[in-house]
Amino acid sequence: MLTFRKLITSISNPNTDETKRKKYYNIVQENMKNFCSIIVTNLLNTLVKSTLKFLEFQQY
Repeated sequence: MLTFRKLITSISNPNTDETKRKKYYNIVQENMKNFCSIIVTNLLNTLVKSTLKFLEFQQY
């Protein structure tokens, strides 16, 4: 499996075959979606945990 950096380099290289370029682009796009999804999920989890702790603290 190519590293993310090599995928980006291959996409921007004019000598890369168009079929490979499209394939690599799709791989990069899917990885970015997954990455963003993980970040959003982690942020939401942190927000929920913080809110729950805050509400728990407010009871006392």
